[in-house]
Amino acid sequence: MMNFLRNDFVQEQRRESGDHEMGTVDERITRKISDRPLSVRFDEEGGSPHQKAKETTRDRTSKGEAPYPQSDHAQSESVEGAGLGDEFVSIDEVFSKWVGSFGRAQKIHFAVTSFAWSLEALHTLVPIFADKTPAWRCARDATTSHLPVLRTSSSLASCSSSTSSPWSSAVCKLSPFAWEWVRKDESTISEWNLVCSRSYMQGLTQSCFFIGSFLGAGLFGHLSDSRLGRRGALILACLVNAVCGMLTAASPSYGVYMLMRTLTGICSGGLGLTSFVLCTELIGPSHRAAASMSSLYFYPLGTLLLVALSAANSHSSWRILYVITSAPSVIYGLFILPFLIESPRWYLVRGRTNEALKVLRSVAKRNKTVLPEGIILRMDVGKEEVGHGYDVKDCDVHTNSSDRGHSVDDNEYNKAAGGTLIDVFRNAETRKRIVILVMVWFATAMGYYAFNLNVGNLGTNLAMSVVLNAIAEVPGYGITTCVLNRFGRRNTLVVVLLLTACSSLAGAVISLEIMHSPHAHRLNHLRGSIQLACGLVGLLSIAGAYNLLYLYTTELFPTIVRNAALGMATQAGAVGSIIAPMVVVSAHVNTTIPFFAIGGISLLSGMMAIMLPETLNTPFHETLESMQTENLQDASSITKINRLPSADANG
Repeated sequence: MMNFLRNDFVQEQRRESGDHEMGTVDERITRKISDRPLSVRFDEEGGSPHQKAKETTRDRTSKGEAPYPQSDHAQSESVEGAGLGDEFVSIDEVFSKWVGSFGRAQKIHFAVTSFAWSLEALHTLVPIFADKTPAWRCARDATTSHLPVLRTSSSLASCSSSTSSPWSSAVCKLSPFAWEWVRKDESTISEWNLVCSRSYMQGLTQSCFFIGSFLGAGLFGHLSDSRLGRRGALILACLVNAVCGMLTAASPSYGVYMLMRTLTGICSGGLGLTSFVLCTELIGPSHRAAASMSSLYFYPLGTLLLVALSAANSHSSWRILYVITSAPSVIYGLFILPFLIESPRWYLVRGRTNEALKVLRSVAKRNKTVLPEGIILRMDVGKEEVGHGYDVKDCDVHTNSSDRGHSVDDNEYNKAAGGTLIDVFRNAETRKRIVILVMVWFATAMGYYAFNLNVGNLGTNLAMSVVLNAIAEVPGYGITTCVLNRFGRRNTLVVVLLLTACSSLAGAVISLEIMHSPHAHRLNHLRGSIQLACGLVGLLSIAGAYNLLYLYTTELFPTIVRNAALGMATQAGAVGSIIAPMVVVSAHVNTTIPFFAIGGISLLSGMMAIMLPETLNTPFHETLESMQTENLQDASSITKINRLPSADANG
């Protein structure tokens, strides 16, 4: 979901870790392009934008003139039709010099926009309560009386021949006429009898949701880049999500329910993506990385909101729960989002420079700063603009690759942007890295969602367990953010993965011992508490791994294949999230199976991650050749050190 601003995010993190020496090829080419032919002027009095083509560096050099300087700061340049005091600046420079990098206006905008992550959490995790374990009762108690006896997952009594079995297994051992649901509409499980041979359907609907989320990220990513814009795409995702959520409540059959969950997933996939882009594009470079990571804290906030709404609906049906969890999306989409400002970067890319400058002046005013007159916005043409061939029609400036190719010496950008997955697997070093990262991403995504969804199988208080899960995520994000620049990316990743494995396997082994104890029934609550505690430690650590993976993955691959490698890694994570609900369903056979599955895959991925190189304080590589050269130099240095005579030999 975060592909759009990944390069900005990574560069800010690397600046914080002390690496200033080398930027990506995108940055160097952006400076070449932005300092040469493209500048967009906003004529305040006339109100109409126009552009003046400046001489390229090559033309100036051929005339014996000095080329334009390549500087990270705005240059005051005089061209025909521009005043002597006019200054050509990028939007980042406007934030840094005048508007403010993260002022009051941006903080409010960030908080309101990032709340979309909370809405995504609502729609993603609502099955925890809608598909929860329903209460059931024996049709007739065979040992004491003729009155119906209430049974739940923690109280099987005489209806079950094995009191240590999961509740669905106990039900399956009974005659269909020996038990009944207390409330048919309490859960989707009781609504459509998703037990015994149909129990896999409980996880299938959530797997379909994650498939939809995977598709929705790409769909709304395109819509936010096109005419809808970031705000328009976010409003669309929010409102359609609310409609799909309410239609889910009206599902007449399981098939329709599964379809509506898939459609809800498509829209949910767009919520986090578009809100992330919209909130970070209004933030200056010095605060963008920290803000982008802070937006993740709104997801557990949504989990807490889900618990509150579920508590308010404790005596109603699962259908009402879907309605009330969709209501915040309606309020947010109709009464809040329309009043937010659009990204000035999107306006500039679309050639709507009037609106871009208007937004910047509005932000400056609310920050109690002043944007001076005579500002001419300079469009920094990076990879996204060149790759998508944006056509800035209003300014009659074309920024597609064919027009821009010759302005970059030796077609440098096209060479750097041509890598594919074939190139990743052709090179031995990148092949090793991508194989390891595919496993790590798969394990991280599967573990994260399995821990969240498995709380319904623990036999503990469901609402309290979900609250503790939400709280556990917060230190997971914070700890990795604090230690990754001190102890390194690889070491941090290995530690959190192994911690996840240890906590999961410990929970599984201890629970297995309790289940085979002669006092298993009396210790059943203790078993659930132990699994909950181990799950909280595992969720804390796996959330930290999620926080780190985007940054570490981008640093492990050279520019030429970075997006291809990251795309494959995130797809592996999507597969992990799709499989997670089915792992949770396996708890109906034995409650230790999800813990063994998470622990085993986390242990394997943690051991594999040891073979990855450290990237802290190392430069980005632009090509596979430069990465290979450095690896050979490192190997040569190690060989020379090993061949040095020892002190004893010299003595």
